[in-house]
Amino acid sequence: MEKIILKFFENKANQFELEKLLDWITNQKNYEYFVDFSRINYYSNSVMDINDKQKLIEEIQSRIKSDKRKNSSDNSPIIKSQLVISVLCVIILGILLFDSDFLFNTNSYSTIDPSKLTLINSSGEYINLEEVDANRPVNTGDSYINLHDNTIEYDHSATNNITTLYNKLLVPYGKTFKIVLSDGTIVHLNSGSTIKYPVHFMNGVDREVTLTGEAYFKVKNNASIFIVNSNFSSAIVYGTEFNYKEYPEDNFSEIILSEGSLGVTLNKNDEKDIELIVPGERAQLNPVDQQVNISKVNTSIYTSWIDGRLVFRNENLESMIRKLERFYNVIIINNNNELNERFFSATILKEEESITDVLSYLEKVYGLKYKIVNEKIIIE
Repeated sequence: MEKIILKFFENKANQFELEKLLDWITNQKNYEYFVDFSRINYYSNSVMDINDKQKLIEEIQSRIKSDKRKNSSDNSPIIKSQLVISVLCVIILGILLFDSDFLFNTNSYSTIDPSKLTLINSSGEYINLEEVDANRPVNTGDSYINLHDNTIEYDHSATNNITTLYNKLLVPYGKTFKIVLSDGTIVHLNSGSTIKYPVHFMNGVDREVTLTGEAYFKVKNNASIFIVNSNFSSAIVYGTEFNYKEYPEDNFSEIILSEGSLGVTLNKNDEKDIELIVPGERAQLNPVDQQVNISKVNTSIYTSWIDGRLVFRNENLESMIRKLERFYNVIIINNNNELNERFFSATILKEEESITDVLSYLEKVYGLKYKIVNEKIIIE
């Protein structure tokens, strides 16, 4: 919400963000927070009267109407594509919410601690993995798993069951985790990631998992194809190692191949759309223009997070902030638009360097100024 507020004052918020802000700000406590946050970030001198709640609501409503008129009058292919994607996202979200594999018990969902590693079984029951006894097998309700060394391991056996049961793992910001799937495939999950996967892979059926966020896969080679699906794209593999990244805020997919070979696509149902990549290549898939761009890269930069390192090489500030927020589980707000044109390089070791160490380094080397207000980092 804080980022939406900043975009609102910069007149960059789109219709959907404005509608979210309008719904949120009607709550009095949220409105009071909005006023305090605006003053902290020097927006209290805006020509808009933030102390008049009704006028503020009317301003937001006016911008929503303006944005709607703009969208309805623009018939360009790109805008149409973006609208189609938005509608599809709503449909997919509806399916996920009402699909039996994702249907959560209301009480369970409302009490999930987002700061904890959480496993959700096929019945919608959740397990806080940070509170279970790691000295004995854990009953998930679907099967038994072993928990050790920041890893969960499933029984290495296939099944001919008619119904496939799915588990879902949520990894919060500031943490990483590893899964050994039932086929022996190893998945390293980065901060702020979620993965849905079968408890057991069935014989003779493609092995499919669904990812939001970032993960490094070491796929076990067998007769079945292994497929990683995300909101925008898919990767089709037989046995290989690769990094797959698609956070919702990035609006694109990025796949880096370390070993083997794989196909990447925006439409896995059409074999003609599959692009093959080789080790050392990065595929960036953009759903808006339906493009797949392939380039040579240093793969170690993109996979360093597995070893607790974060590597920046000529990275813009916006991208760097997003990664630091996930890596350290912090909120960073940039109030210095001039820095958006600059690029940064650094290597960070999480076990040895705190977020304040990183900020001190950026201040010393790049002259970046910051302050900490209400546990939030404000770049001045």
